[in-house]
Amino acid sequence: MDTARTPVTPGRVTFVSVDGEEPVQVTASCGNVFADLGLENAEELLAKADLLMAIKAAVRARRLSRREVARRLDKDAAMVERLFRGDLDAVSLYELMALLARLRPDQDIAFRPTRGADSDVALRLTGT
Repeated sequence: MDTARTPVTPGRVTFVSVDGEEPVQVTASCGNVFADLGLENAEELLAKADLLMAIKAAVRARRLSRREVARRLDKDAAMVERLFRGDLDAVSLYELMALLARLRPDQDIAFRPTRGADSDVALRLTGT
């Protein structure tokens, strides 16, 4: 069986059929769902989402309650609840980095230029 895949061009429209069903139109992603949706500040939103996922993973790994998270992060319970529901407007990018640093001091946060872009940046999280 050939497992090689054809390179996907962002924005390319194709039709896909699954299990003999009627084909549906599929548009290839550029790799950032926020950019695909045409939202302003798509790179910042993606960075915030990545940080939020890392924060949630740290909370799950430590089995912390929302109340304990609020206490450790010195935030009110309502803000923590909004954050955990994915409200990316609840906090700034800087605040998310600070929250992750409090929960995971071993986590490195690095930003690097996005390939082929002049001003966009991508977030890279590393650590144990």
